[in-house]
Amino acid sequence: MHGDRQGQWTESDTRAFATLREQAVALLAEHLRASLTPVWKAFGADPEEAARADAEHHIDALQTALISGKAQSWLDYLLWLQQVLVSRGADASLLAQGLDQLQSLYAQQLPQPTLNPVNALLSDSMQVLHEEREAATEYGGTGPDAWAECIAFQQALLDGNHARSAALFEGALTPGRSQIAAAVHVIQPALYDIGRQWQRNTVSVTQERLATTIVEAVLAQTAGLGPAAAKNGRRIVLARAPGNHHALGLRIVADAFEMAGWETRLLYKPACAEALIPLLRELQPELLGISASLAPHLLTTRELLRQLREALGESMRPAILGGLAVNQYPEIARTTGGEVIATDADQLGPALADRGLAA
Repeated sequence: MHGDRQGQWTESDTRAFATLREQAVALLAEHLRASLTPVWKAFGADPEEAARADAEHHIDALQTALISGKAQSWLDYLLWLQQVLVSRGADASLLAQGLDQLQSLYAQQLPQPTLNPVNALLSDSMQVLHEEREAATEYGGTGPDAWAECIAFQQALLDGNHARSAALFEGALTPGRSQIAAAVHVIQPALYDIGRQWQRNTVSVTQERLATTIVEAVLAQTAGLGPAAAKNGRRIVLARAPGNHHALGLRIVADAFEMAGWETRLLYKPACAEALIPLLRELQPELLGISASLAPHLLTTRELLRQLREALGESMRPAILGGLAVNQYPEIARTTGGEVIATDADQLGPALADRGLAA
C-alpha cells in the first residue's frame, strides 16, 4: 500500500523542494497554531514557537522520507504524532488537513518530476491517517529486554522518588551485571515506556522530564561502582547529530567507553562541523561517535560527515552511529557514511573487539 520508493528522487529534486521550505513551514505552522493553541498552552509552551518548531520537524520528516526513499519513517512519525495530538483533544482530521494544504502548495509550485513523488507520498499519508486512525507507532519500538527491577524502578521515577530509584538501580548491579548493562535493561525500557505513556497522555510532561532528571542523577551516583578497564590510550569524540536534543543515551555510551578504558570527549550540544573540525584535528581520536534519535537526524548526520571528510581528508577518523533512529531505520543510517556497529551500549564491547578496538 505504501512501499518504499527508491531511485525516483534526485539532487535537483532536493533543491527544488528546499526552495519551498519556508513557505511550507509558514503554511503548516499557521494551521497548527490555529488548531493547537489550547494544547500547547496546557504544556506551558508558547503557541507561536511551538507551531514553528513542529512545522519545521514536519517538513524535515517529509524530506527525509523523500530523499531516502523510505516512506515508513514518515508514516511512523505521522501515526505517532496523531496519537499524541488526539489523546490531548485535537481533531483527528488535523494532520490530514495540514497535508492537504501542503499538497496544494507543492502542486502549484514544484516542477512536475519533483511533484510526482511528493504527491504520491502525501496521498499515501492521508490514506494511512484515514485507514489507521486508531493505530500508533510506539515510542522506542520493542527496545531492549527489561530486567525484573525495571517495573519498580519505572514506578519510582513516575513517583519522583530519587532515593528509591537509586536504591533499585544499585540493587540491580549484582555480580556479573555492569552499570552499562543495567542502564540498558533497567533505565532504557523504563524511559521508553514512560515515553509511550506520555504519547497516550497517561503521563504528564512534568513526570517525563523529572524521570529523565532522576536518571541522570542516578547514573552520576553509580558511575564509579563497577570495575573499569585500565586506560588503553584510545580516544573517542561523542556528539549528537545536528538537531538532536536527546542527550541521555549518549551519556550511557560515554560511560561504556570509559569503563572499557577509553578517554572520551562528550559534546553537550548538537554537533556542527565548525566545532568538530578543530576538535578532531587537536585530539586525533580513533573514533567519532554520532547519536541520532529521529529519522531526520540521519540526514543531518550524512551532511555533517560529508563536511568533516571534505575538511579533514585522510585524517578523518571512522565514524560510528547509534541511537533510536539508527535502530529503527538502519537502511537510512547506512547511507550516512558512518558505520552502525551496535544496537545499544551493552553491545559496544563485543562490536569493538570484532574490529580490533577493544581494550
